[in-house]
Amino acid sequence: MPVPWPAILLLSVIGALLMVAWYHHTAGPGYPLDDSWIHLAFARHLAGGDGFGINPGQASTGSTSPLWALVLAAGFLLGATHETWPWVMGALCLAASGFAGAMALRALLAGVPERGKAWQLAMAAGVPAVSLLIVFSRGMAWSAAGAMEVPLFAALLLWAWAVHARRDRGLWGLPAGLATLARPEGFLFVILLALTSRPPRRAAVNLSVALLCYAPYGLFCLLASGRPLPGTFYAKTTCAVAGLPDIAYVAKAAGLLWQVAAPGCLLFLAGLLAGLIARRFHATSWRTVLPGVLFPVALVAAYAAMGRTFLFAGGAGNFGRYLYPLSPFLAVAGMWGLLQLVILHRAHSSARRVMVTSLCGVIAALVVWQAASGRAHARFFAHNVRDIEAMQVAMAKRLDERLPAGSWVAANDVGALSYLTELRVLDLVGIVSPEVQAALFPLRGREGAVRERALFDVIVAKQPLAIVVFPRWYPAILRSLDPLLEPLEEIHVPGNITSAHDRLIASRIHWERAAPGERPQGR
Repeated sequence: MPVPWPAILLLSVIGALLMVAWYHHTAGPGYPLDDSWIHLAFARHLAGGDGFGINPGQASTGSTSPLWALVLAAGFLLGATHETWPWVMGALCLAASGFAGAMALRALLAGVPERGKAWQLAMAAGVPAVSLLIVFSRGMAWSAAGAMEVPLFAALLLWAWAVHARRDRGLWGLPAGLATLARPEGFLFVILLALTSRPPRRAAVNLSVALLCYAPYGLFCLLASGRPLPGTFYAKTTCAVAGLPDIAYVAKAAGLLWQVAAPGCLLFLAGLLAGLIARRFHATSWRTVLPGVLFPVALVAAYAAMGRTFLFAGGAGNFGRYLYPLSPFLAVAGMWGLLQLVILHRAHSSARRVMVTSLCGVIAALVVWQAASGRAHARFFAHNVRDIEAMQVAMAKRLDERLPAGSWVAANDVGALSYLTELRVLDLVGIVSPEVQAALFPLRGREGAVRERALFDVIVAKQPLAIVVFPRWYPAILRSLDPLLEPLEEIHVPGNITSAHDRLIASRIHWERAAPGERPQGR
């Protein structure tokens, strides 16, 4: 039975629009992370002809998703605003990920021996259900509504997987390479696709195409910073491999993944068991499905083996958000295995109908569970938006009124400051500012006092007009600058769960006064 692709596409679009609209209705205007504003700042300056960075004319390697920045910049060039365009594109990318997941599942099942009407009914339920499981996923919906790159990243990876599964036909290197421009973790999936491609020549061609897709941004990063990957990687890790994977971290990441994708995790485990049984009795091929099965394991293991800094927040980013792209793979791989229960059944037609009906009921229950979970998560999203609006956005608006345009401001959260004001920002974390990267990256893994002295030297050399920080992050630097500081603003957000701390202060630095005497001694 042919798959009704127009109907599945329509279903994905409607589901994605409903989810994003519900999140927007629940939270109101705004975005759930300062990182969302960083993406918008890159896009605004790119669309305005001010280069690829958060300060006009200053190149930066701080974007982990240059492709998403280009998508947002296209909207700004067309006259769209940050209140509408990111929501629209987020919803469309979420719909694309759901549709690509359905494509991947159908391609994976192409080699499964069909068994009449029972198989057709199971396929009719399973393929559309996968698209809904993806668009209703908590992490995917949160990212789409939050102007984050995850739905775009997932859609490209799933597209590559679908092409790879077409029995060695098609060029999967193109979407896989584009995925590395949406998030650098895409390289891990590229490797898995290459290892399972046949013949080896096809693997080499696609791997070359994927590397060529990333090459322009890798060259840009190399020329701007001397390193081929985005600055985020070097700010949040001390080394790519610090040893064997940390088992405690693996357990924590597994718990986070269960929190954000419980239906998908359950489906994945059940489908994996069903697929193993099918492999035992029907010689079902696992080669094409292996990349998607191994990707969640490989990504968690890679994070667990890295030397992580405190900026690798919450174990896997804020709220486990680095794990959000895994939800679609859990759904597709799990459904692939679960549907093979149909071909294992050899009973009479009446018993088979009962079995297939039960299977469809389980699939429907998972979709309803996923939808209810995703809908309820909108309240959490709204809390995130309120935190960012009350702290980072409010601070940016106040400083925009009090400081001259073009002034330099040192800050540990730079997204809202860069997008909502005409101020120039010095990122004290070192993700987007080249001068801070040059000072801090060679000191990765060194004690805090050494890093703070280097950061203090950058501040003295740059002489920003103001500093905006969480005081608990930089007490030694604030003590050293104290004779020069004039309090400007202080924002306290009780009950904050989104920003690193609930208190943010801004002070003007009077460099014309006596030079600071005491050097920072560390946190």
